[in-house]
Amino acid sequence: TQHKEHAELCMKNGKAVLCEKPFTINYSEAMELIDLAKSNNVFLMEAMWTKFLPTTRIVKQWIENKIIGDIKYMNVTFGFRSEFDSQHRLFNPKLGGGALLDVGVYTISYAIYLMGKFPDKIGGTAHIGQSGVDEMNVITLKYNDGMLADLSSAISVSTGNDAVIVGDRGRIVVPNFWTAESAEAYDANDKLVDSFFHPFTSNGYVYEVEEVNRCIMEGKKQSDIIPWKDTLEIMKIMDELRTDWGLTYPSETD
Repeated sequence: TQHKEHAELCMKNGKAVLCEKPFTINYSEAMELIDLAKSNNVFLMEAMWTKFLPTTRIVKQWIENKIIGDIKYMNVTFGFRSEFDSQHRLFNPKLGGGALLDVGVYTISYAIYLMGKFPDKIGGTAHIGQSGVDEMNVITLKYNDGMLADLSSAISVSTGNDAVIVGDRGRIVVPNFWTAESAEAYDANDKLVDSFFHPFTSNGYVYEVEEVNRCIMEGKKQSDIIPWKDTLEIMKIMDELRTDWGLTYPSETD
């Protein structure tokens, strides 16, 4: 990935940066970018459009209003089937390939955003394919208060790409959570208690660009929705998972 290189070039020239996910390859690179943003006094934000979708915001409100009670469990999946090509960015270690950095980051970011806090313990397992990158993975987030999140991502098989948030008084279902147009809330007896629909725009980047514009107009250097500390924590989680899986990228050892 050339995210770090391009972001550095922009910030060194005084430009605000909206950096596509994954923000960088690892925590160390992410810290370097944030330090550069500070020293150059410029705006910097990770581009995670899912957090800014109208549907996501409604689901967040439902959770905060305890429409399904206290959150106990969440399941989020994001997988698609891509034909193996050793030179394609998805399968090329030199380009930061693999399911975790490409789509797993969506599941982690989404779950933590809706849970409202970072996990106390993380775990997971992955299938490292002939490509040398994780082609499928399963991740567990565990909280000391009892909450659990079960996440999976893949670049070799297609999954439902849905999110289910379970509370002690019901559940919320979000089809295709990463481009979500709709969400439904059910009580403990499976009775529909609320629903929401908002068409996904042809360009999902609109909402995050609006956030960047708002922040810049207000003189902010980082977003309250995706602050630097959250980006760093998620990079740290992915580093820890890759360490457990024995997955290191060439750029980290050069």
